Amino acid sequence: MVDLSGKVALITGGTSGIGEATARYFSECGAAVLVTGRNRERGMKIAEEINGDFMVSDVLDENSILQLKKYICEKYGRLDVLFNNAGIYPKFDPLECSKAEQWNEVYRVNVESVMLVSKQLIDLLVKSKGTMINTGSIAGIQGFTSGQGYAYAASKAALIQFTKMMAKIYAKDVRINCVCPGVIDTPLYFHLNRDKMKERTPSGLVGEPEDIAKLVGFLASNDAKFIYGAVITADGGMTL
Repeated sequence: MVDLSGKVALITGGTSGIGEATARYFSECGAAVLVTGRNRERGMKIAEEINGDFMVSDVLDENSILQLKKYICEKYGRLDVLFNNAGIYPKFDPLECSKAEQWNEVYRVNVESVMLVSKQLIDLLVKSKGTMINTGSIAGIQGFTSGQGYAYAASKAALIQFTKMMAKIYAKDVRINCVCPGVIDTPLYFHLNRDKMKERTPSGLVGEPEDIAKLVGFLASNDAKFIYGAVITADGGMTL
């Protein structure tokens, strides 16, 4: 377990799956954790269980993000870790059936939201010499052969490049990295055949949310102080 004591961490998309697991792990490691998401009931339950905090926030609404920033400044006075984890994983359609509306929605949630949250909170991270971790995907690295996920794969590739650019520009003050999970046993992947996914993975494994949470925790800790702009896969060997 890494040491995150004294750090204030914000996790977007933190009410289920990887976000929830990371909130719990951060808390175990000593961080003060603020979770955001749309599910108030679920968020409040998690916050109570980890002795953390929850706030409903729309990562696509700058006014909502500014309210979140105000809350962070008033309650905590600082922000040390930002985990941009909010995202969607749509049903895949063949190119011939793809709709611009769906494409735009995927890009808005998976890319634009990260830009908006980062834009409004980067000054807090600069001030604290903090860290940012973004949730990418192996779909943004390799040809995604489990389906015709054009919008999803393209959005995650864009997010990876956005992460690298930010990492270079803000390297003097903020460490910024990207984690790229493979198939993880979360509600996001509920429509995939897990047995088939295991067959496609050299390790024969499907990941657990805690596997990614521990990686994010490491990147948020001082143990990772020399890691900048990394794109780290955690996929059981699927990209080999």
